[in-house]
Amino acid sequence: MGMAYRILVITYSQTGQTNAIAEALLKGFGNDCEFTYVQLEPEKAYPFPWNGRAFFDAMPETVLEIPLALKPVNLDPEQKFDLVLLGWQPWFLSVNRPILSFMRSETGRRILHNTPVLSFLGCRNMWVSANEKMKRYLAEAGAQHIGQIAMVNHSPNLVSLITILAWMLKGIKKNFMGIFPSGGIDENYYHKSPAMGSAVYRALKQGCWDGLQEELLSLGAMHIKPKLILMEKTGSQRFIFFAKWIAAKGAEGAQSRVPRVVFFSWFLPFMIVLLTPLITIARPLQILFKRRQLQREAAYLVRLPYERGRFHPKDKEL
Repeated sequence: MGMAYRILVITYSQTGQTNAIAEALLKGFGNDCEFTYVQLEPEKAYPFPWNGRAFFDAMPETVLEIPLALKPVNLDPEQKFDLVLLGWQPWFLSVNRPILSFMRSETGRRILHNTPVLSFLGCRNMWVSANEKMKRYLAEAGAQHIGQIAMVNHSPNLVSLITILAWMLKGIKKNFMGIFPSGGIDENYYHKSPAMGSAVYRALKQGCWDGLQEELLSLGAMHIKPKLILMEKTGSQRFIFFAKWIAAKGAEGAQSRVPRVVFFSWFLPFMIVLLTPLITIARPLQILFKRRQLQREAAYLVRLPYERGRFHPKDKEL
């Protein structure tokens, strides 16, 4: 038997969902692979279930892309891998802080530089903005981004909002109030994942990543709803405003910013509940008038490589 393929699996997973996705993907790999697993942990762990204030207090630094301190990882920065599988979740239309912090660290940059990376996420339904940021971070690290997968919850927007809050704040994933569907990604993704993993494994053995993303898309790796593109662009602008407004009163956990955090914690769900019916009525007209633009954006968003400023215009300034 020849040399084993060296594969690094990096995840941050409060609920265990991201780790479960990784396990399902790895079922498609062969026995000639040697896996190294790294589960990131902040020095000051985030709670799970969250309490409401801590959950919303995590927003500003996440949106403003401010790294945090991580517990040391058992990785040699000089070690090279044949492939990195990077599992993550969006927070507030951005990449979660533990994953961001690893990617911005010296160890993370050296590990990812010139290395093929497959990114995969599991989330509610709003992931496009965060995924573009992930693509940017990988580009900044000099990684070879060979594929991306987004596994989501396909419930209606308000329903998925309720189920994710029940899971994050109450720890209740299934049968919330006896009437709501399960939170988390749709279960059929776990059945699709081994086939996606097999596609990545074949490309690894062939030493050629060309066409991998197209094959993953044919297996259901990503699906974009045009109305969510419009919602996320609006939401991203609002989050940046509130992030700066709250952060102006102090760092995460500071008592001085608690009143603003509490205001945001009430304002955000209220606006989602209030605006969703209006958006449902108005969005079809917007989509109709912007159909070609949205089709072009959707076609770009599910593919690689990353183009600076294509989706987030301000990225051009970074």
